[in-house]
Amino acid sequence: MRILLTGANGLVGQKIKEALARDEQAELWATSLHPEINVLKGNYHYHTLDITMPSMVDDLMQRARPHVLINAAALANVNHCEKEKAECQQVNTEAVTTLIRLANHHKTHLVQISTDFVFQGQQSTYQEDDPRNPVNHYGLAKKQAEDQVMEEASLWSIVRTILVYGYVPELKRNNLVTWVYQSLQQGKPIKVVSDQYRMPTLAEDLAGAIVQIARQEKEGIYHISGREGMSIEQMAQRVGDYFNLDTSLITPVTSAELGEPARRPTHSGFNLFKAEKELGYLPHSFEEGLEVVEQQMNKFH
Repeated sequence: MRILLTGANGLVGQKIKEALARDEQAELWATSLHPEINVLKGNYHYHTLDITMPSMVDDLMQRARPHVLINAAALANVNHCEKEKAECQQVNTEAVTTLIRLANHHKTHLVQISTDFVFQGQQSTYQEDDPRNPVNHYGLAKKQAEDQVMEEASLWSIVRTILVYGYVPELKRNNLVTWVYQSLQQGKPIKVVSDQYRMPTLAEDLAGAIVQIARQEKEGIYHISGREGMSIEQMAQRVGDYFNLDTSLITPVTSAELGEPARRPTHSGFNLFKAEKELGYLPHSFEEGLEVVEQQMNKFH
């Protein structure tokens, strides 16, 4: 099976790349906007690709002719998206139009990665078919991409996830766990929001589910996350406790006090019943996820 992956330099893309590079049944074409970080041994090709340039995407699709296209490329900095709406639309919505058109042309199954931020965040858990009503521009752009996929793609899956964490060496962007760990280790005080609640997702769990969906060409929407709901401040405290770091450096603040450019949903958790039933999905606990992160950090340090 030939699989074309966009966003291969990101956290989720890296984990998908790792899973597929060692899979002898898969021929992976991994792509990202910049040169490859963390070159792996295995059966895959790497190409730079700007998904906002239709001619580049067209050329690569012609050469790869993939059975499945996994779109892990996104502009995911929520505050940046709020301030730079046109750029957000270009990457998160308009580029998806191109991917859908070319996937349809090549009879390719499109797996679009999406977010809990398509929901308003007024209830503790959401099912796949619950109404979406995003509260920020990032969520809106991802919702519009979902709409296009559902309306226009011939073969498609949408995988929504929540607050992904994990470790990859040389990764340019921190996630909550690595940010808290590095800050506390360096003795830096941090402010962490206490009135937003999430179900943090280990990157390996998400990547494993995406690879399974791609391999089996499962169609429809899937919610993939951890199963423990907690405030973001509680997450930070648990990271500090796990690594025996000084949690007195953590100051809880409200969303209003933090004053970020983009609003966030208050609650976002997923009902995982569909993924459990159809994929046999069994996510790590948060504690087990931190153990995975610790092992990987020890391996590279």
